[in-house]
Amino acid sequence: MTPSTKPKIEPNPSPTGKPSPKPVLLQTKQTKSKTGKLAKLAKTGKTGSKKSTFFEQQNLTQNIEPAKLELTAQAPVQSSDITCGAKVDDKLFIPEVGQCYDLSGNWWDNKIQMISGGGENVCVDVWEGGYQEGSHQRQCGANWAGTSFPISHICCTEESITCGAKVDDKLFSPEVGKCYDLSGNWWDNKIQMISGGGANVCVDVWEGGFQEGSHQRQCGDEWVNTYFSISHICCE
Repeated sequence: MTPSTKPKIEPNPSPTGKPSPKPVLLQTKQTKSKTGKLAKLAKTGKTGSKKSTFFEQQNLTQNIEPAKLELTAQAPVQSSDITCGAKVDDKLFIPEVGQCYDLSGNWWDNKIQMISGGGENVCVDVWEGGYQEGSHQRQCGANWAGTSFPISHICCTEESITCGAKVDDKLFSPEVGKCYDLSGNWWDNKIQMISGGGANVCVDVWEGGFQEGSHQRQCGDEWVNTYFSISHICCE
């Protein structure tokens, strides 16, 4: 990776004896995923009840179209041709990317037999007991899979592309188009394995500083061991 200009390296603003595990962000570049700027679901944990602040429950109608659960900060979908799928015999329901649906009291409630993600990096999630409650199943990509329990809620989401860095069982996910200064941070000189975020996405790491000292690059989603102490990391 050879950017045209060298970004300004920001020092750690508050070095302490117990640094935060989140590295200091160096720069941000505008990037686009293959699926376009699809809406991401910001997960805030289990709702606990149908009166959730995460989404607004709409009045249900006794027709074949499930009630859509409108997210509080939902971005518009940019690629209308990418959708997930749910089947009951020869009937097809097409959840939109970035949307969740409450099937309770609807024709589709507890009937869905097969599910499919909308394509590369798009996944469908289904639950038995409520939104993010009870049994859960996820299917990514365009292939169809049989369901294994009655389904009451369904979401169609983009699987975000990130790079990866590991220390034992701990995972740091650098965002595509960003670089991080690990100096004085928990991750500094500890990273054991690295991975690119997928096809045409690479992670770069350096030992002595940004684009300084020993350098290692890993592209694609396979994991490889590192062979020097890492102070800076970029996902491109």
